[in-house]
Amino acid sequence: IQRPLSMLLEVLAHCGNDKLTQHIVWQNLHPLLEAQADEFVEMVCASKVLESKPVADLMPRVTDRILGRQKFDAQPIGKLFALLRDDHPLVGRQVLEIISAKVQSGELKGEKLDQLKAAMAEPLTPLLASGASHPLGGDAALLAVSWGDPRGLPQVRQSFTTRSVQPDLRLKALSALISAKDDSVLESVVTSLGDKSEISNFKSQILSALGRLDDPKVADLVLTRYASLEPELQPSAIELLTQRANWSK
Repeated sequence: IQRPLSMLLEVLAHCGNDKLTQHIVWQNLHPLLEAQADEFVEMVCASKVLESKPVADLMPRVTDRILGRQKFDAQPIGKLFALLRDDHPLVGRQVLEIISAKVQSGELKGEKLDQLKAAMAEPLTPLLASGASHPLGGDAALLAVSWGDPRGLPQVRQSFTTRSVQPDLRLKALSALISAKDDSVLESVVTSLGDKSEISNFKSQILSALGRLDDPKVADLVLTRYASLEPELQPSAIELLTQRANWSK
């Protein structure tokens, strides 16, 4: 008799673009991942199901579900990412983005974070060593910096300060630097806020991101620059300053 996990994987692998079948598979699969994540990842590793787009596309949701289990175990995540890293980089990027978001929000911390660092150490090491030469080098650097690994700092700092980099990627770099409490982040922010060639919307998002930084210097930085900020940015600056009592004073 075919077991539920293998049956669901087989159905998903052969469903093509049938969204209803994909939805039904996920509704039946995600409860099983609570206790059978290791078995599921082993099945994926031992077969060629990732060659099927519906299966590959489901891996970010699988990652999110495994990270949210009551009994936390990061080992399946490391194994799954190692499988995606070189052969499915677009899906691997989504997995890294999910992990980074949970680290930066504080959802993953303490023992959970330590477990995750250990599980991801081996698959991330070659990416951090190769830097931008690997499609996932930048994403690996963002994650590493988010949890305090200095190996990604030069690349992430450069991503934020380089104007030719897309704004959303620059903001991801800033978020990682804020999570790492990087010493250079405020200096870089001052430069960007004072650059008249930077668009106002980007500067507004910078100010919003600073709200996560618990540093008294933030208030000094914003107040010093307040008069020279574009008029449309000043309300964002005031909103930032009123988020914490010491900044408000």
